[in-house]
Amino acid sequence: MKVKKLICLLLCACAAFTVACKKNADDPDKDQDIPGDVTLASFDSYEDGLQLMRVLDKFGAISLNEDPTYATSGKSAKIQPLGGYISTAVPICYYPFRSELFDFDYRDVSYLKSVEVDIYNAEEKDIRMTMGLVSEVKNTDLISKCNNPLKVTLKPGKNTVTYSVDTSILGILCNIKEMQGVYFMFDRVGSREIEDAPVLYMDNLVLHYTERENPPSLGISLDENEILSFDKSWQKYVVAFDCENIACEPTAEIVKLSSLGITAASGGQKALKVSFPAGSTAWGSWNRLVIPEIVMQTCDMPALSEDDYADTYFCIDFYGLGGEGMTFYPEFFDTGYGSCDNKWSRDIVEGDWVTLSVPLSEIDKYKVQHPGFFRLAWAEFTGDDTEVLIDNIRLEKR
Repeated sequence: MKVKKLICLLLCACAAFTVACKKNADDPDKDQDIPGDVTLASFDSYEDGLQLMRVLDKFGAISLNEDPTYATSGKSAKIQPLGGYISTAVPICYYPFRSELFDFDYRDVSYLKSVEVDIYNAEEKDIRMTMGLVSEVKNTDLISKCNNPLKVTLKPGKNTVTYSVDTSILGILCNIKEMQGVYFMFDRVGSREIEDAPVLYMDNLVLHYTERENPPSLGISLDENEILSFDKSWQKYVVAFDCENIACEPTAEIVKLSSLGITAASGGQKALKVSFPAGSTAWGSWNRLVIPEIVMQTCDMPALSEDDYADTYFCIDFYGLGGEGMTFYPEFFDTGYGSCDNKWSRDIVEGDWVTLSVPLSEIDKYKVQHPGFFRLAWAEFTGDDTEVLIDNIRLEKR
């Protein structure tokens, strides 16, 4: 039986049929009943949805739609994702899993099966959307997104989109007891006029729960000096891409080097094969491969003595498989998301291995001792698409 939870002060205490039980995030000893289905927002009023919807900088516009043509039932949220014009900010909005005002807390996703939403695409063309979970809210314009999003193409007319929750993957990178919400990301339009934004309508944002607790995390384990070797099964889930131009977003897979007739430069049997699509403007955007903070903090780097910095190197092997020439720029951050150390680069060579080597002594000491995420940046390029093998991200003592 589907139970709709209206997000308003008078109705948030309505009873629901209970099929699962999770712990209250603020009081672990207090059980909190969870209905089989929870409607986070039906968007039938400002209070029932729009009041809690959060938008990041340069998103565009969200308003209440009263035309039933564009609603599953009742009313819906009219969404016009725009993005930056001078800046390359992509339009992102999210809906929180917790509200003190309306007295609900669904941050614990241990029993969450899926998140479902209806999106009506009022355009005559397909619209791309990325949907996923928010692991952390840094400030009003910065959130941390989980690494296994759902990428969908919204066809003209009504679309029902379902994001399946896989805690065995989410638990590698995030605290599944503290998920902060669900986000929606769209392509940047490249205009400052809201009339140029696509028109979409969102309705019935629903959480679906199961009676059985989700599988545990696959877990992280690293060998000595290993950061990512791509020989362990869990490592294919932790690499993400953060692209200013979504058209330049790569695809990646872990491959056996033997299947390509290639021998690893520094050990191992597998590597990450990344296909980089060409863009439309040379140096028109910056795009990045991201290794999450938890991996950087789990590796041996934070525990090293300062005496080891001079002869310890952060290394990555690259092999160019074909296409345009590329240059990669490593970017080191601390756990506080402060300044970025990025004064190094490495050109890729087709048909041969090359190694990026950065001595730890050249990286800000705080970033070595308290590492945040690591990013590998490249500039948008034109011409042919490019394929590159990335392998054996490691610490190397010389």
